[in-house]
Amino acid sequence: MHLVQATRRGNFLEEGVQDYVKDKFQLVEVDFPQLKPLPKKHAEANQAVADKYKIEGYPTVLILDGEGKELGRLGYVDGGPKAFIAEIEKVTKK
Repeated sequence: MHLVQATRRGNFLEEGVQDYVKDKFQLVEVDFPQLKPLPKKHAEANQAVADKYKIEGYPTVLILDGEGKELGRLGYVDGGPKAFIAEIEKVTKK
């Protein structure tokens, strides 16, 4: 399974989350910085992901199967790593 986050801010990088997901998911970060532009090819690739999965707000966390099919979607989850991991588990246990 893939876990894709469209930004570097939010739950994705919190201590505890990285340890939980490292053996269960392939992590992909798609960043949309406002202050420091990305190289053109990188920005175009990120935009293609945003368009494909209709990402409209940030942070957006997508949980995808091995074929790229969306299993679930999360935004920022208040309550720290345990709450975020619990939301991931809800999606992956469906």
